[in-house]
Amino acid sequence: MGQRGAIMPVILMICFLITSILLFQLHVYLNSKQNVRQEENVLALEWLLRNGETKWLESTKHGFRDHSFSFPDGKVDVKVTLLHQNESYQIEFKAVNKEGKVRKHRVYAGNIEEIENETEEKREK
Repeated sequence: MGQRGAIMPVILMICFLITSILLFQLHVYLNSKQNVRQEENVLALEWLLRNGETKWLESTKHGFRDHSFSFPDGKVDVKVTLLHQNESYQIEFKAVNKEGKVRKHRVYAGNIEEIENETEEKREK
């Protein structure tokens, strides 16, 4: 008696479960894709910082001063600040990629001789 109507709710529940699983997997995929995009941005900014730091170290022969370096993926600004009456320096590297994302890196050094010694060691490697 009246068994024909029992199949429709079961089919609807199965369709709902399959749709829920598909939506969940789509959400996981989109989150993974967004994480990969963010990681690519971070790596590109780190690349800019490292190249800017290398170029700046090559230019320290002429003394410490602010610089700006341009690369195909963006630019790096270097700001040198004297701290504590000529005893130490703060060197700030600021990378900006073409999308406008910013990443900063700061280095503190005791004095000019210390930085020059580190520069010579890096050049020898």
